[in-house]
Amino acid sequence: MNDDISGFQRSCFRDRIFEFSEIREGANGGDFDRLSKLAGVWSEFASFERQQGNNDQARSHSQTAIKVWERVLMGDPDNVEYCRKCATDHHNLGTLFLENNEFNQAEVSLQRAVELLEKVTTDKPDDQTVCHELSQTISDLGIVAVLTNRRELAAERFDRAKAICERLVKENPTNQNFQDAYKKSQLLVRQLEGQGPRSRTPQSCALLLILIGVVVTLMCAVATNVLASID
Repeated sequence: MNDDISGFQRSCFRDRIFEFSEIREGANGGDFDRLSKLAGVWSEFASFERQQGNNDQARSHSQTAIKVWERVLMGDPDNVEYCRKCATDHHNLGTLFLENNEFNQAEVSLQRAVELLEKVTTDKPDDQTVCHELSQTISDLGIVAVLTNRRELAAERFDRAKAICERLVKENPTNQNFQDAYKKSQLLVRQLEGQGPRSRTPQSCALLLILIGVVVTLMCAVATNVLASID
């Protein structure tokens, strides 16, 4: 029964993709809106496959979504909502790479997500949700640095993420997501401070992987809210 339901859902995704396929090769003028919807469907498809445990398919769909988003941003680079949605896909792809120990690819994707989110926060500095997403992405970059034995860079990234989280908690102390992110940032800083100069024990790696799982769960929730705005 579950296989039948999953198969039906995949068929629905493919039908929606086909609906926008005629403008997939390029866009101009009003086509940006349709292209953004195409990217959104690929993003949802990637999230679905990830939830099903099909990470290879999730990665492929995320990469397709990103290609479409980046094409949209070439024509409309100042659209903050497009930037944010593209950043979400880059972050999700980065965590997929990270879970598979593909650290170079993870760093590239996460760096691009940070670049896009920084652009959004420049235009919308009071948007706490975007600032939260930025802190989590920077935190993941810190994890990449730890797992590639770059402690000083990891410390810099963790401190920056912690500072953002601390500010968000002060501004909105009742927000549980902000509270959880701040606790996670404190834990990462303490974990790093407790390691030797080039120490990477199985216990520390296990903790980092658990934290990656927490981040993935939070980002899936964020992605669901972001994509809900796509018609």
